[in-house]
Amino acid sequence: MQTDQRASGDGSIAAPVPGLRKWSIGNPVIRLFHIYVPSSLMVLFLVDVAVLYTSISLGLIYSYASVSDLLDNTESLRFQRIHLQRILFVAVMMLSLFTMGLHQRRYIAELKMVVLRLAASHLMAFVMLTLVFYFVPSARIWLSALLPALAISSFSLFICRVMFVRAAKVSLFRQPVLILGAGAQARRIEMAEARGRIRCVGFVAPEGSEVEVSPHRIVTSREPLSEVARRCGAAEIVVGLE
Repeated sequence: MQTDQRASGDGSIAAPVPGLRKWSIGNPVIRLFHIYVPSSLMVLFLVDVAVLYTSISLGLIYSYASVSDLLDNTESLRFQRIHLQRILFVAVMMLSLFTMGLHQRRYIAELKMVVLRLAASHLMAFVMLTLVFYFVPSARIWLSALLPALAISSFSLFICRVMFVRAAKVSLFRQPVLILGAGAQARRIEMAEARGRIRCVGFVAPEGSEVEVSPHRIVTSREPLSEVARRCGAAEIVVGLE
């Protein structure tokens, strides 16, 4: 079906506008193993890695390592041990953050829940690291370095998510958007639109996906998403897939 419809009373389809910006804060998407990952979440993932690496480095400096130890590019045993500790800390923390859903927008939209999930992820990481230190004593990080690193990372990761959520809200309010998806996540977006929190011009349901939004809001087309968005008058595309 062509998507050259014009704006209706409920605002389901808007008139075409020039100067389409193809993607919103949550896009463009990156396809990994048949899964569409918004690039903004990939950026958040990479920022988390940098924050955690910096946090453990500061913790080590506070405790028993010097800046020269961290920057040493020799093959000394001490440098290798410190490097292993930093990698171990980042890996375990990232696993804990992912397990607690802190890289999924549905779980970080409410900042009150972010605090609880961050606390739970840091507690989980502490337990996991304790077990690793028990079985691999050579990788042990002293508590005098680990606890400050956990404190720094918890505060920094919270600030990152506050900025992420605010940036996403600003982007969504700025222009009408086209939603890629028609399932439960898209339904929540439709409900948010009813409360005036977003302006949506329609929903694009991937083939074979479940439809939970209003049927008359579905836009079907074989054209590229950018062309569909242009025809519908959307300035941005937001991923609403599960």
